Amino acid sequence: MTQKENHYSLLNSEAYTASGLIGSGLTMLRKMDFSRETYFSQSLFSLSIGLERLMKLIIIYDYRYSNEGNFPSNEYLKHQIGHNLTKLYSNIKCIAARFEKDRLFNEVDADPICTKILSILTDFAMNSRYYNLDQLSQAKSVGKNPINEWEEFVNDHIVKRHFKISSNTIEKPTVTNPNNAKSNEERMQIVTINNLQNSFYHGQFIEVKAKYSMFYMYKIIRAICSVTNFPEFYIFPILSDHFAIFMNEDDRYVLSKKAWDNYRP
Repeated sequence: MTQKENHYSLLNSEAYTASGLIGSGLTMLRKMDFSRETYFSQSLFSLSIGLERLMKLIIIYDYRYSNEGNFPSNEYLKHQIGHNLTKLYSNIKCIAARFEKDRLFNEVDADPICTKILSILTDFAMNSRYYNLDQLSQAKSVGKNPINEWEEFVNDHIVKRHFKISSNTIEKPTVTNPNNAKSNEERMQIVTINNLQNSFYHGQFIEVKAKYSMFYMYKIIRAICSVTNFPEFYIFPILSDHFAIFMNEDDRYVLSKKAWDNYRP
């Protein structure tokens, strides 16, 4: 295998990996459910890794475009570019602005839900991937709880923006303090009632939270993927071929999707 053929194979493989991780992350986010934490955890792992790899691929293609097809050094990618997703995103936006094609980035930056999603993903990638273990082992540096952060700063805003109150809407229950019970039996009854009421209350928001969490995440991904479609970066292998599924600008179609499989768009 020649060096050129090897570069082609490596770039293709990296692009397949990145697009697969992003698709898996969006799919798991669409399944998000407060009673099934694993979907949320899977989505953050897949999305944080997939997006980092995608953005570094774009940086590689931009470097090749500006440097007669040559590749950046490992030192450049690891230390000058790094792993901070917010900084990587800013770099990609600067590339788009240089070609005067940053419309989608401006839309993302104007939406506080999108900017908070990017912030949470960045913290997850750099500090809180092992939040539970760090807490248990009393680590010196512990990131923020990603589940709590998403619920407070993403899902709460999604509910306020998109949940339609109707005659069937369940009001937030009044929580009874089980410590005021006169017996263990009464205490268990209170705890059971509290749990059931909370489940019914939070259950009514599951669909809107999952649907729009996926949607706003997709908007960030769409902006980043749009750069792969710049004619200037039509250097073999064509990067945009791997990410076409993430560049759809029909929001109704995006909201209707429940699974993102790059092999079966």
